[in-house]
Amino acid sequence: MADLRSMHAPIRTGKATAVSRDQLEKARIRARREGFAHGSANAETVVDRPLEVLPEAKGIYSSEADRFQTDVAGEERARRLAQSEREQLRLQAKRDAALQRDERRWEAMSHAQQQEQKRIESKRRAGMASKKNQGSLPFNPITLEYSNSKEGSLLQHHDDLVRWRSAVRTHNLNERQNGNYNPITGQERATQPPPARPPPPNVNVNASSSSTNIITHQ
Repeated sequence: MADLRSMHAPIRTGKATAVSRDQLEKARIRARREGFAHGSANAETVVDRPLEVLPEAKGIYSSEADRFQTDVAGEERARRLAQSEREQLRLQAKRDAALQRDERRWEAMSHAQQQEQKRIESKRRAGMASKKNQGSLPFNPITLEYSNSKEGSLLQHHDDLVRWRSAVRTHNLNERQNGNYNPITGQERATQPPPARPPPPNVNVNASSSSTNIITHQ
């Protein structure tokens, strides 16, 4: 029993007077071998107030006073400015769309006017506009007269040739199918000479007939 070492257990009051809890924790943190200490890389210093926000941590933490907006007038002004900016952007987009629509409309009108001018020039060169109110033939069905033009002369000559060929056919049938004796009167039947061919018109028939589609049969 003489070799045993006996010691008295420390009482709480003496332990509290010897070292406080805060000092004990700090001492244990300093005694760490890993060096994990808040605010220091080598664990030489320990933060005295760990719950206090450091200046570099203000961006990730806000106090109760900073969490709420206190400048109501400034907030309302910012809201109105943002609303006015959105309205101005909307009106500007609307003006741009209207301007582009008007430009496309004017371009379409200009293109249509150019096409119409080209069509008029083409008709003017081909002479189609002057023939718009003309008949299909140079003949007046009311007065039964031919037009006093090159086409009218060609049409009249074409009709004269039709009538002449009809008269020639009639004359050939009469001469070849009937004899020289008239059985009704008992006399010889007088023969008639073949009809004369109508004279050609005083125009260039080939050039005019190609333009008026009138074909004369010789």
